[in-house]
Amino acid sequence: MPTLSFASAASSRKRARMKLGVLRAIVVMAVWWPAQFVAGETISISSHMTPGEFALAPIQFTVFCTRKPGRCTSSEDVQKIAYDDESRHKIESVQRGVNRSIAPFAHSPDVPWQDDATIGDCNEYALAKRSQLLDLKFPASALLLAVAVVPSGEAHLVLIVVTDQGDFVLDSLRRDVVRWEKLPYRWIKRSSPKDPKLWQFILSPEGFPPTAQFDDDGLIVGAVRGGRGLDTP
Repeated sequence: MPTLSFASAASSRKRARMKLGVLRAIVVMAVWWPAQFVAGETISISSHMTPGEFALAPIQFTVFCTRKPGRCTSSEDVQKIAYDDESRHKIESVQRGVNRSIAPFAHSPDVPWQDDATIGDCNEYALAKRSQLLDLKFPASALLLAVAVVPSGEAHLVLIVVTDQGDFVLDSLRRDVVRWEKLPYRWIKRSSPKDPKLWQFILSPEGFPPTAQFDDDGLIVGAVRGGRGLDTP
């Protein structure tokens, strides 16, 4: 009876593992790839954030809502913004205008958040953008505040604009509006579309290839200043 040498047996096992790896890759792509195509259109599986269980709102945002209840009204009418040329121009104009108008300053955690500040950290930037878009008659249900952890490990507040083309981020650290899944952030929680005073955890798109990549350093408009005082887990 012929026998296999040790080297031959090892080579056979290696080939078997390679075949198994290829098979697993085929199975993953077979599940993932069709999900990218719906009704003949290419759609990213993670174009919209997936909310999870309810979470605590940042305490300073709760205080902000107490001071300015008109900015924190609830509604059952949940809408998405039609991301056409007109709305995109307005959103981009607010993003860049607010980034230029507020001087970055890392204030104490107990300083009240404002939406009309001339100096401040990420909280003031995000609130100012939200209020300006509300004044432009964008629906409150599509203007969501979100907490993320940036690569430096700091907590960071941004504004999420929910559109029919995906969720876009208005970030004080970046010049341009960016799709949420393109940022190298660990997303924690966001305000609810129905009630900004209620927040929800953000689920990660596990099981799918990562899409987040670091932006070119030239797109960073300033050092990470904000995030202090956010009650992230």
